[in-house]
Amino acid sequence: MFMKKDGMRRAGAGIVLSFALVLSACSGSPAGNKPKDQEAATPDKEAPAAPVTLSLYQTGSSLSDEQFELFVSLLKVKMPHVTLKLVRDGKGTSPQDLITAGTFPDMIYTANPKFRELQNLQLIQSLDDLIRSKKVDLNIYDPQAIATIRNYSSRSELIAMPFSQNLGALFYNKDIFDKFGVPYPKDGMDWEQTLEVARKVARVDDGKQYRGLEATDARHIGSALSLPWVHPQTMTAAINSEPWKRVYQLIRDTNAIPNNQIPENEYGKSNDSFIKSQIVAMLPGWASGTSILLEEAHTKGTSFNWDIVSLPNFKDALGTGREYDIQAFLLSNTTKHKEQAFDVIQFLTSEYVQSIVTAKGKVSAINSPDMQKKYASELASYKGKNIASIFKNKSAKLNPPTEYDAIVISGLGAITKRLVTTNDDINTVMRDQEELTNKQIEAEKLKFK
Repeated sequence: MFMKKDGMRRAGAGIVLSFALVLSACSGSPAGNKPKDQEAATPDKEAPAAPVTLSLYQTGSSLSDEQFELFVSLLKVKMPHVTLKLVRDGKGTSPQDLITAGTFPDMIYTANPKFRELQNLQLIQSLDDLIRSKKVDLNIYDPQAIATIRNYSSRSELIAMPFSQNLGALFYNKDIFDKFGVPYPKDGMDWEQTLEVARKVARVDDGKQYRGLEATDARHIGSALSLPWVHPQTMTAAINSEPWKRVYQLIRDTNAIPNNQIPENEYGKSNDSFIKSQIVAMLPGWASGTSILLEEAHTKGTSFNWDIVSLPNFKDALGTGREYDIQAFLLSNTTKHKEQAFDVIQFLTSEYVQSIVTAKGKVSAINSPDMQKKYASELASYKGKNIASIFKNKSAKLNPPTEYDAIVISGLGAITKRLVTTNDDINTVMRDQEELTNKQIEAEKLKFK
């Protein structure tokens, strides 16, 4: 199980993990009667391949040590000639640092918002030729995952293999609802209904503040409406508009509920407030990341009675979740082991590996009802939970990506914080951040002239 936080990292460290294999999926079946999944993990019956050491660069998406150890263990069974090394983005190991040193890794594990930066650094390549030559079946993946990746290429090339996806959900603390005799939230609520529920539970009891609903980052609310980050014609920030103002007003309305204000020293600590302090009744979160933290609390004996419903949206967009957010493997443009590295990527994104990973709390990019049923099946904390709610919403349509999305997304975070921690007028907040963000975009443009 992935017991540590997804965000846990050893910044800047390149590590090679080796250990005794304990894989129940690869033992215990009589000869000649191997399950299909076991066959997928059996070494290929060919002449032994030459030993090779390959490196994987982790950036822009969390990968715990336990998750990487699982990759290593599975590879040691399927490809015993491969030694896999992990290099994390950090001080001294930024992409630029590694390019300068001539040591950039063979493969990259990241999320789609990071693709543009890696493209600008000329670090990635098309996988289409390898996919054709190795007869990779892309039909097993969610079509939206493939479309999202191709959207980052002007020639609609596939520059990554999908691994997992992030889906939003509304987590809630049943103990708080029971304490105050308030009915639980339901699947399919809109934001106004969710605010009404929050008003019923937000209160101070015995000197302790219970927040009904944690304010959500503007980025995530807006993404469920497919609001653009950047004007495609002018390449300027698109965050000062009436549609975005609707998002900002929701944040302000959430924070304006009596006893629902987030103290400034707790801002940005939503997971802790929900899981550790247990003072938040409803938390809009990511299924994959939150699942790991809830399982960790369960193992430590510090958990509580919680459940999940589908992520709310505005009434006119019900049934739509956040924009497609995908974690993927990319082939580095600097690798000297193109074929071997792609073989590793192909294996790690296979149905066999993803069925194992999704059982441990990662939402698979494989388009299969059976895969959805396996989600979190090995997490004790998820027993009896409304897991199906995670898959009720369809991901929102992704806007055409630009080189400046990351700058604008950071600006949306700044807007959210200002709306939550100050009483500044919304129009002023929008104008101020638009001006600052456009200056940052102009500075970024100069880097590529």
